[in-house]
Amino acid sequence: LTYKVVNGKWNDETTANVVKVVTLKNAAGEDAMDGNATVEVPGVGNKPNDGYKAGAWDTTPATTVTKANDGAEYTYTYVIDQFAWTVNAQYLDKNGNVIASMGEELASGTNDFGTVIWTNSALDENTVKQTQVKDNENYVYVSGIDKTKTVSSTGANNVITITYALDTIGGGDDPNDPDDVPDMYQAMLTYKVVNGKWNDETTAN
Repeated sequence: LTYKVVNGKWNDETTANVVKVVTLKNAAGEDAMDGNATVEVPGVGNKPNDGYKAGAWDTTPATTVTKANDGAEYTYTYVIDQFAWTVNAQYLDKNGNVIASMGEELASGTNDFGTVIWTNSALDENTVKQTQVKDNENYVYVSGIDKTKTVSSTGANNVITITYALDTIGGGDDPNDPDDVPDMYQAMLTYKVVNGKWNDETTAN
């Protein structure tokens, strides 16, 4: 009798096939082709590989065997597990600090180990990269889209964080209009003239 394990280990931490040879006995306790034998099935189900969980035998192993069981193979297969994931958005102020009160969840779910989180989320890249308006102020996409991160067995690793940053300056004549560049990457300088004009005949700051 041969026992095999897939996607994990036997409960004793080994992985090699287990082969058992038993001697068939009749009712009188004599070796006999028409006899039977009791066999102990290897313990299994407690040692899955990362990302897997307890599974099942392809065929339930016999515990009392006869000659008809000679050459039988039994395979125990651990099955893939599922884990939760989340795609969040965070917003940064003009100094690059996270605005805790504005964080939000964009998508979440539970999927098979090893599958791509971004694909599972069904989020559209172009939509995610669009300017967000929060509290009447513009926030532009900075970073975070990850199309390679996969679902792992560690919850903390199953998070994608999309980052947006405040954009209120740099555009227009003031320039106090958004310009699609995060304010944290910009510095505003103001020039004033007193008792005269700029060389272009204007006086405004």
